[in-house]
Amino acid sequence: MSCALTWLDADVVAVQEVKDEGALAGLGAWKHVMDSCPDDGRGHLALLWNDDRVDVVARYDEPRVNPLGGCAGRLRPGLSAHVRARRGGLDLSIVDVHLDSGREARDRRHRRDGVLALGAVVAGLVLRTNDPDVVVLGDFNAMGADSPRISAAEELAGMDDDVQGSLERIEGPSCSEYYRKEGSLLDLVYATPSMRGALEVDGFCRSLGCAPYRSEPAAYRSLSDHCPLVLDLPAPR
Repeated sequence: MSCALTWLDADVVAVQEVKDEGALAGLGAWKHVMDSCPDDGRGHLALLWNDDRVDVVARYDEPRVNPLGGCAGRLRPGLSAHVRARRGGLDLSIVDVHLDSGREARDRRHRRDGVLALGAVVAGLVLRTNDPDVVVLGDFNAMGADSPRISAAEELAGMDDDVQGSLERIEGPSCSEYYRKEGSLLDLVYATPSMRGALEVDGFCRSLGCAPYRSEPAAYRSLSDHCPLVLDLPAPR
């Protein structure tokens, strides 16, 4: 984790599926917050920030992102924070999400309900912070469903439609994780219309160009089957 943070050289990092908070300790200038769900074996959401560069002035659980409410059903709320650059530049709200995984109709319904809740989550953050700049990012698990049959691309298009008016997806790579040697796009970044940024994938997804691999990448085995998405936001003039 320390190596990955140094290599990415980001100000803020949103992670999902954290099962051991100890993995986030002892990282030098990096501080973190996690969702408030119980430690019952589920993967948690966490936001990490470089305290030399960024202040976190508020953090919130966003229970509406879980359609069952808060931490119910071993699903996750959203985790949001308002962050401000220490030396001028950007200040914005960030929402970290991890929607339900699976191809059952129930899984897809949970995902859609979570996405539909994002408009209210964004509106609430804008009201609390008096700042229109919001970025929503994380693992949306847009993998489609078997019954009724819907492709991953169709589900992704539906997510874009469901947030229209409050958020726009920042276009980026064609894949963000690998499963059975094939790349797919599960991790997404949405932002309010006031935000504009460049998005690219890094790590082994970038090295492989999202093509199938023959030998398993080392980072896949020892860090994550997902690749980091890097969002570059220009400082205001």
